[in-house]
Amino acid sequence: RHELIQITKALSKDGVSQNWFDVLATLAGLRVSGLQPDLMVYSAGLGCLAKEHRWIEAIAALHSMEVARGLEPNLITCSATVAACAKGLRWVHSLAMLTAMRRASGSSMQPNNIAVNAAISACGGQSSAWAHALQVFHGLHEFCLQASSISFNSAVSACEYQRKWEHALQLLKELLVCKPGKSCQANVVSFNATVSCCKKSRRWDWALQLLHDLPRNSGQVERGTVADGMTYDTAISACSSGAQWGWAIQLFTDAGIATLKPDTITVNSAIDACSKSQRWQNSVHLLRYFTQSDELPPTPLTYTAALGASRSLGGSQRTDLVLQLLQDMADHRLQPNALGFDMAVAACEKTSLLSPVPALLRRLKTSGLAACFAAED
Repeated sequence: RHELIQITKALSKDGVSQNWFDVLATLAGLRVSGLQPDLMVYSAGLGCLAKEHRWIEAIAALHSMEVARGLEPNLITCSATVAACAKGLRWVHSLAMLTAMRRASGSSMQPNNIAVNAAISACGGQSSAWAHALQVFHGLHEFCLQASSISFNSAVSACEYQRKWEHALQLLKELLVCKPGKSCQANVVSFNATVSCCKKSRRWDWALQLLHDLPRNSGQVERGTVADGMTYDTAISACSSGAQWGWAIQLFTDAGIATLKPDTITVNSAIDACSKSQRWQNSVHLLRYFTQSDELPPTPLTYTAALGASRSLGGSQRTDLVLQLLQDMADHRLQPNALGFDMAVAACEKTSLLSPVPALLRRLKTSGLAACFAAED
C-alpha cells in the first residue's frame, strides 16, 4: 500500500511534467509487480495523460481500468478523461463522456464544473464546434451547476476561432451583470478573449470599444483587472487588420503611458497598420524606435511589415527605401523572408533599376527560400 501511495504522489506531483509513455508503462507494470492499482493511481495517471494531450491513451486507460482491473470509474477519472479529450480538441468524445457521466446512477458521477468547462473548451479552437460549446454552456443548469468565469471564458474562446463576435460580446455582457462572486466575475482573460474574437472578425471598432470600456467596468470585474500587454497587442493587431494606423499608434502610445513595455508583436502590428494605410513615414519611424531598443531586437517580420509601406512610394524613392531597409537587416544579421525579397525585386523592376536584382536573387537562393513570388518571373 505504501508503494502505491508513493507512485500516486510521483504521478500527481505539481509542476513536474510526466512523459505519457512512462505513465502508461507505470500503470501496466503495477500488476507485474504484484500491486493492485486503485482509483487514486488511475486518477493521477489520467491527469498526467490529460496534461500531455494524450486523449486516445486516456480513453484506453479508463477502459482498461474498468474492464481489466474491475474498478468503477468515478468523477475524478471521468473528468480527467474529458480534459484529455478537450486538450486534443476531440469534442465528440468529450461530450459523449459528459453524457455518460450524466446518465450514470448516483449523484457522485454527475459532472462538475471542471468536466463541463473542459467539454466547452473541447468545442473551441480548430474543432469548429462553437454551437455545441454554447449549448453546453447554456445547459449548465441541467447539471445543477452555476457558470464560472472559466465557463464564460471558454465559451468566448470557442466563438473566437469561428469569428462569432456577436455571441462573444453577448457572453461578456452576461458575465459583467453576474452577481459579484469569486467564481463568476469578468477578468482580463475575459476581455482579451473577446477582443481577440473581434480582431479575428475584423471588428476593430469593437476591439477599441472593449479596451475603452475596461476601466469603466471596474465595479463589475475582478479587483485589479486592467488591460495588459496582450490586450494592447490584440487591439493593435485588430487596427492593423482594419488599416487603422492612427488608432494603432495611439494604442502603442497608450501602452507606454500605462507602463507596459511593447513587445515584438505590438511593434510589428503597429508598423503593419501604418504600411496598410500607406503611411511609410510612420512605419519607418516605428522601425527606428524598434532598432534602437536593446531589449527589443527586430525580427524579419518587422522589416517585412515596413517593406510593405514602400508600395505607397514611386520611382527611385521606393527603391532607395527598400534597399536601405535590406541593408539595415544585414546590419542586424537578419535574413529577409521570401515576401521581403519579392517586394525588393518588385521595387527595382518598377523603376527599371535591375542592377540589384541578380544580387537579391542570389541572396534568395542562398537563404534556401523558394522563389515563389514575382522574383521568379
